[in-house]
Amino acid sequence: TQISGQISGQTREPVRVCGASLSTQALILSRWAQHLGRPLVVLVRNEEESLTLISDIEAIQSSLCGSLFSVFHLPTWDHSPYSSTLPSLRTRIQRVHVLSEALQQNLGGLPGPTIFVTQLAAFCQATLPPELFHDAMIVLEPGRSMPRHTFIRLLLDSGYLQVDPVEDVGTFAIRGDIADVFPPGFSQPLRIEFFDDHVEKVRPFDPVSQRAFQKDGQKDGLSSSLLIPPAREVLIHSRTIPALREAIKTFADGVGISRKIRDPVLESIREGTYPDHSDLWAP
Repeated sequence: TQISGQISGQTREPVRVCGASLSTQALILSRWAQHLGRPLVVLVRNEEESLTLISDIEAIQSSLCGSLFSVFHLPTWDHSPYSSTLPSLRTRIQRVHVLSEALQQNLGGLPGPTIFVTQLAAFCQATLPPELFHDAMIVLEPGRSMPRHTFIRLLLDSGYLQVDPVEDVGTFAIRGDIADVFPPGFSQPLRIEFFDDHVEKVRPFDPVSQRAFQKDGQKDGLSSSLLIPPAREVLIHSRTIPALREAIKTFADGVGISRKIRDPVLESIREGTYPDHSDLWAP
């Protein structure tokens, strides 16, 4: 009765559920998300439990709840910032994708209920403030001018790595009036063709064959806004470099880190490159 009252919104009293299996928890959360009308954040004990709960929710929602909603997993960093092992690229991309979806949900951009499943370590991990994350998003709109050189600068400022060809998420390539970019959250990279200062065509392409394709009946032109999220949670560019260098100097001096170790890091930042473990530098 208490659970039903909480789900239906008849009561706001906290409800404690003990001993429920993950599948039972998945059913309760699915029903709750249906009636809540806003994003639901679920904290679990570990990564394995997160993935199992998400799997159960996805299996339950269409068969028992009668409607589909979005379920996202926010992972924690798989290594300590003091470990010699570099942070996982997959984890970085997944975190950015989920944070982007959360911001869109907050702005009313995602229809239907949404559940975010994570664990305490990931929930407490510092990241970009929402306003800075929003500013780092690149928006392509029909009829809106977007010079190619401006698009390149925006991609670099948003943490994308320029390569050729594009095969991995978080990278982009430029060939004449064509820009290939693989944003987080997209199943295929995008081929964007410019004409003067406007986007003429946007098509997905196969990163293996590098051949563009389109679905039956799909038009090449940009018919609606295209949102490209940042590729990192820590962004190193001309506007952030001075403050970042000063913060590292202050920290290094405070804990007694020698200039022999500190200066190569400061130099790489000055050049706009991302040092090892810089993904964990979020404020």
